[in-house]
Amino acid sequence: MPLMETSDAVFCIDRSWSDHHNLIVQGWAFSKDGSPVDFGNLMINGLSAEVVKTTPRGDIQALYSQYPVPEECGFVANVRRNVVSTHVRLGQAEINLQSDWSAPAKFSPLPPLGDLYAKFINEVNERKHVVLEVGSRVVGNKGRSGDFPGAEKYIGMDYHDGENVDVVGDAHYLTKYFEPGSIGAVFSTSVLEHVVFPWVVAAEIHKVVKIGGIALIDTPFVWPTHERPADFWRYTDMGLSILFSGYFGWEIEDCGLAVPVSIHPDTDEINNPQFPWEPAYGASRIYARKVREFDWENFRWEKADPTQVFEGVYPTKSFNGT
Repeated sequence: MPLMETSDAVFCIDRSWSDHHNLIVQGWAFSKDGSPVDFGNLMINGLSAEVVKTTPRGDIQALYSQYPVPEECGFVANVRRNVVSTHVRLGQAEINLQSDWSAPAKFSPLPPLGDLYAKFINEVNERKHVVLEVGSRVVGNKGRSGDFPGAEKYIGMDYHDGENVDVVGDAHYLTKYFEPGSIGAVFSTSVLEHVVFPWVVAAEIHKVVKIGGIALIDTPFVWPTHERPADFWRYTDMGLSILFSGYFGWEIEDCGLAVPVSIHPDTDEINNPQFPWEPAYGASRIYARKVREFDWENFRWEKADPTQVFEGVYPTKSFNGT
């Protein structure tokens, strides 16, 4: 447990949590003379951290009974980040932290989908791509064909016929409908959770996209089930980065979690203090570019080496340190 004591204050980080875009720390701090701690000065990696919650810590009051420790000396702080090594500074006290799992430096705070979609639209129109939307049928949303006036062609594909559908078909078999390398850009929104074998659909997308082409995939992460019984999967950003990894010939330009939500279990069966304050997100998104072909003909999932796809390190401890 990182603890730092100076002549004026005591500061401790009980635990930390991180993903590609956030570093969360939970800890406590107090001034020995009883003066209030200004948590607004908490710095993580040189950036101001947002203290999202303060908490009572009677255990710290008992442990340091020689000092006038305030009841609300606990805190939870969050900062947007794109690095792994970091330090925390409170006043003149400074402490180094190191995550035990490394994220590639290219991951940066994720723009809203509107920004990524605008980037996608601009590239499609500027490069006059043939653009394919997988899951294009209008179901409570608007058709997107009008967003691509500069495209060579917009193709809307869906499992069912309907408004904004040009090709009726199953995304597991894209190469039955489109020649390999014939599509400049593919996008889908809230579709991949409904396919039976998402790894097959990701492979089919790679096959039909030409080298230099792009894919924008938006999927639910923490989201209610819907369109049952055909709602099969939820994705973290790390999961999407596996499906569209460099191993399979993609270069990830942006990937992360979006649509912040709060998790508050409504049952006493789950007594876990991390739920109310640990960051949760409604969606995972990835923007990837095909940079090379992949030998799908001779590839077998059951014979693949996971360490060649996932270059990170499996954590040795759970969040609570057990």
